[in-house]
Amino acid sequence: MTVNMMVKTLLDSAPLYVEIWEYKDGEFKFMDCNERAVTVFGVESKQDVMDLNFVDRPEYQPDGRESTEMIYTTLQKVLEDGHGKAEFTLMNARGEEMPFEFTYSRISLPDSEIIVCYGYDLRAAKERATAGAENLRRIADCFPLAMQIHDEKTVTLVECNIMAAKTFGFDNKAEYMHAYNSDFWGFAAEIQPCGTPSREKVPQTVAQVIAEGCVQFEWIHRTRTGEEILLDVTMTRVQLDEFFVLVSCLQDFRPIKEAEAQRIAAEIATLEREKRFKENILATISHELRTPLAVMSVYAEMAVRQIKSGTVTEQALSALNTISDESHRLAALASSALDMFVKKDAVETRAPLDIGKMVAQLVGILSTSAAKQGVKILSNLPENLPQVWAVSGEITRVFWNILDNALKHTKNGTINISVISAPGKVSVSISDTGCGMNSETRSRAFDKGFGEGSGLGLVFCKEIIETHGGEISIKSKQGEGTTVTFSVPIAKENV
Repeated sequence: MTVNMMVKTLLDSAPLYVEIWEYKDGEFKFMDCNERAVTVFGVESKQDVMDLNFVDRPEYQPDGRESTEMIYTTLQKVLEDGHGKAEFTLMNARGEEMPFEFTYSRISLPDSEIIVCYGYDLRAAKERATAGAENLRRIADCFPLAMQIHDEKTVTLVECNIMAAKTFGFDNKAEYMHAYNSDFWGFAAEIQPCGTPSREKVPQTVAQVIAEGCVQFEWIHRTRTGEEILLDVTMTRVQLDEFFVLVSCLQDFRPIKEAEAQRIAAEIATLEREKRFKENILATISHELRTPLAVMSVYAEMAVRQIKSGTVTEQALSALNTISDESHRLAALASSALDMFVKKDAVETRAPLDIGKMVAQLVGILSTSAAKQGVKILSNLPENLPQVWAVSGEITRVFWNILDNALKHTKNGTINISVISAPGKVSVSISDTGCGMNSETRSRAFDKGFGEGSGLGLVFCKEIIETHGGEISIKSKQGEGTTVTFSVPIAKENV
């Protein structure tokens, strides 16, 4: 077998499409191709391939350049560099466009230059990429947070989910992506939370993501109306076939700020209520306790005189019994005053409350911070849960106190919130897999002042729940976790 026959056999057996070009006397000439090219183009002979390559090719390539210009520009560069790579769209005998990636190699002969082109059919890869991109879009649109996908090299927004468009005030993704790519810097605050200008922060962050694979940072983004909102961004570098994209998950801090504002408002309301409570108690003591104190003073003086005289009569004993009775009445008056003022403040601001919605919001708010300490917050919320009759801010405070305690004492575990409807009430159970309590701590959990740094803590929860006409209890075992259960009466309209 001659050398030429061996070369021809090798080329025809190659799984890639192969073209051979000759450069001689300042001109390029298509010399030959292999049998794989015949199959790719769906023709009968190599000559048919050569004819199609020049007659029926697309007039323009995907990048907008004329096909003829791109062919000769690429060949000229390979002639200069000795090698090269380029994507090129061909057209088969049925008029179907075929994307190919070509690898070029130059071979120098005594009287000419030969350029061998190895073509890899990209159709299957493109179909996989398209399917992958479509699956990614579907997943992104189901994601509860805003998600954006950027080209790694240009940082162009190539895809986003519906939540991203809505977060920034747009009706649909296409409208948002067009506005974003048209005025990228218009959507970024001049200075970011870290103190770095946005124009410096972007290239720094992209370089960090490429180096580390994933980066979390805060970013101030503008909405369609120019409102600046703070975002918690997790950006990850993801490979899609042969190229990379930057996938960003954006958590809007506005709901968290609103929840924090509600919590602060609830705390302020609590402080104001405690202030009124103290003022009312003082007024009650001043008004209601004068008579029993006066009675006790008179009878105490009588008893003292008789004891000093050495003769304790029945009258002295009666005076002492009167003092004892009046002291009990004082205690009852103080207890009544406490009940009267606490209940009066709560009843005045009660309204129907969707406790299921409140739980869902709290889970969304706390899940991110809980995940950082390895804790997963789960919830079990039945459908058609009746509304409760309660003060929204106070029930929020109950949840915050119990969940805050659970998070403090749970590492790498779970917190489960279960809500069920019972006759005349809604019952809530918050269970954790934390360290639990010993028997002494459990028995004193609702005692005032018990628990270092807990403030009102569970004591305040007990006061609120019982003021609402509900009940609260705690079950716990050291090393096995804790469950706090409380109930709240349902709203009158649900009865």
